[in-house]
Amino acid sequence: MTRTGTGLRIVALALGLAGLAPGLAAAAPSSVLFDVGKLPLPAVQGKEIADSVASFSTTYAPRVTGTPGDEDAAQFLAAEAKALGYEVEVVRVPLAPGGQGTAGTAVVATRKGRTRPDDHLLFMGHYDTVAGFGGVTTEGAYDNGAGTMMILNLAKAFATVPTNRTLQFIFYNGEEEGLITSEAHAQSEKAKDKKVRAAFGFDMTGIAWPVAAPDASSCLCIWHGEDDEALEKVQRHVNFKTLGYPDGENLVELRGVNARNSDERSWDILGYPVMRWAGRRTAASYPAYHMPDDTMATIDRVAGGRTFFEQGLRNTLVSAFYSALTLDNEMPVAQVTATGSGPVTFDASGSTDGDGVPSGVSWDFGDGTTGTGAMVTHAYAKPGTFTAVARVADSLWPQVATTAKVTVTVTTAAAPTTPAAAKKKKKAKPCTKGSKRKRAACRRALARKKAAARRRAAARRRG
Repeated sequence: MTRTGTGLRIVALALGLAGLAPGLAAAAPSSVLFDVGKLPLPAVQGKEIADSVASFSTTYAPRVTGTPGDEDAAQFLAAEAKALGYEVEVVRVPLAPGGQGTAGTAVVATRKGRTRPDDHLLFMGHYDTVAGFGGVTTEGAYDNGAGTMMILNLAKAFATVPTNRTLQFIFYNGEEEGLITSEAHAQSEKAKDKKVRAAFGFDMTGIAWPVAAPDASSCLCIWHGEDDEALEKVQRHVNFKTLGYPDGENLVELRGVNARNSDERSWDILGYPVMRWAGRRTAASYPAYHMPDDTMATIDRVAGGRTFFEQGLRNTLVSAFYSALTLDNEMPVAQVTATGSGPVTFDASGSTDGDGVPSGVSWDFGDGTTGTGAMVTHAYAKPGTFTAVARVADSLWPQVATTAKVTVTVTTAAAPTTPAAAKKKKKAKPCTKGSKRKRAACRRALARKKAAARRRAAARRRG
């Protein structure tokens, strides 16, 4: 283990791992999905993402695995993630025969979760460019500068957002050589029994919904992995129910099992649950796929203008952002009881939150009064039947809550209370303290003061 001059951790990772742990089943969402609509949207805007795609794809070109441009891009991504506050490792992976360099690279940016740090949400994609086909893909703006910057901007969006689970943003090279780096990295993590709630893949994103002139391949396309059908419920909850995206051909399409082949597949074949976002249904639908003219100019032409590309990027980022938060959080479950017929004791201490302790309980007693606390006692002013409602707030996001009702019949009302009769303060008699001589002097002075007051009053009447 060594450290570079930037303070980034470098880890060597061997291939040929044996004795892998059994494949994991897809993480099944709970019956009630988290109400992410109550959470703030990410601040990162589409123009910001598009500008970063333009800058990255031209500054680090080409990025063929094992070349100086590839290494410079890796160091840039590591430094950017570190500046956002993430712990960063640069993992080196020996390449199989035929690779363009001696080692593949995975830049892994990590932030620990608050209540479930051993469970992970992964965001991944490749930053390398292909060397072949119509010539070296010099800039690789869409494949995969767009996906790379989507991941980096998601890291930016999550930089100050609390999560229960640990977040990892993973930038791979070696994808164009056949997922070499991601395959070795995923195998290594599986051998360590890594627990993953979901892995999100991004390759060729942004020329999605909307575009100026949709064609047969246009859509904001979202897939899930093999045996991950349960994740379609999350996709519908986020994109259609919460965000209100249009559900339809050439708009936002849930494409079912992943038909695209990129780094998330390395995790999918090991049994990890995955989702994938891309613009257009197939890679070949993009006219500059693996060609020298994969540039921002081509992106703008295919999207129908930079504004459409920016909108497609923003919609993709928001979809992935809310999907991650949905999978990161469980809704709190409110459970309440009531005992007594006056006063009544209300108890919500049996309420739960799958990610921690509920952050608070508030009550509406049904008679116009309220209270707070897991267990409270309330005296109703008159007999009757009342429905009390408890609101149990999420452990991490108190604005998200569930409620439970309980009906009580009050037979004994609270004893009427009246304010205590105000006691009139008795004025202390003057000249009652001190020695006899002092009391006498006080009385004489008081008499003179009263006499003077009477004279002034008489004078005012005469005047």
